[in-house]
Amino acid sequence: MNRRELILATSFNKKAIEESIECGCYTCISIHQPEHIKEYTDDESAVCPNCFQVTVIPGEAEGSVEYDYLEYLNEHFI
Repeated sequence: MNRRELILATSFNKKAIEESIECGCYTCISIHQPEHIKEYTDDESAVCPNCFQVTVIPGEAEGSVEYDYLEYLNEHFI
């Protein structure tokens, strides 16, 4: 995933988050169930319940998010 794709994945993602089995924050490297995401920005971007950053991505096609992938994103984009 490049920077542009990452920005798109974390923006306007309320529907994608709600349809995922899991979602993950690449700032604090945490995985959540969609129902744990209680806050969204005005443009419907998910806010992490742990670190309050707008760096939450929905699960992939299988619906899961891997810690290794979140760590990779953190190392390369934070």
